[in-house]
Amino acid sequence: MPRRRAGSTPRVLRWLGAVILVSGWLGASIVAAQTSETPDADAVEYRIVDGRVYPIALAESRRAQQRVQRMNGDLGLWIAEFDVVFRSLFRPPRLTWTLLVLSTAMGIGFLNLAKLAAEEVDE
Repeated sequence: MPRRRAGSTPRVLRWLGAVILVSGWLGASIVAAQTSETPDADAVEYRIVDGRVYPIALAESRRAQQRVQRMNGDLGLWIAEFDVVFRSLFRPPRLTWTLLVLSTAMGIGFLNLAKLAAEEVDE
C-alpha cells in the first residue's frame, strides 16, 4: 500500500479551512457592499397611503394569516411563516450574515479537523 507524505492531510485541511473562511468573508463583504434591501420580496399584499406603496408581509397581515390558516390549518400557517423567514436568509441584507456565519463555522470546523489529523496516535 503506497504511503502518503507525512502531514499532507492536515495541510490540505488547513488550506481548505483558510480558503472557506477567506472566500466566505469576501463574498459577504461583496454582498453587503452591492445590495440594497428589497422589502417587497415577501409581500402578500400592499397598502397605498398618500400615493406611496407599502408592502405588507405575512407576519404583518392578519387577513393573509387567517386565509392561510383556513386553507391549511395551524401547521400550514407555521410552515408558511417558517418559509418566509428561511427564504429571507438567502436574500440581502440577511444573506451577508448567513455567509459570515456559515463560512466561519465551516472554516473553523476544517481547522479543527486539521488539528485532529495532525495528532499522533499511540497504539
